[in-house]
Amino acid sequence: ASTNPGDVVLDPFFGTGTTGAMAKKLQRHYIGIEVEESYVRSARKRLSRYVQLEFNAPIFVTPNPRGLERVPFGALV
Repeated sequence: ASTNPGDVVLDPFFGTGTTGAMAKKLQRHYIGIEVEESYVRSARKRLSRYVQLEFNAPIFVTPNPRGLERVPFGALV
């Protein structure tokens, strides 16, 4: 798959932000999704080398479901 300048690149597993950094370098926009806070910090650090980050941009945080009680499969069907 390829994109053109001005297109939006979606990375649902953003990690340390490599996709976002390269998107900006290639004149694309990006949306990055990451659940681990440590990776979010690393991504912001990496991206700050390429662009002036807008820290007032919306960041949506959802609770991590790993600590929640599991629902037995039989209860769903």
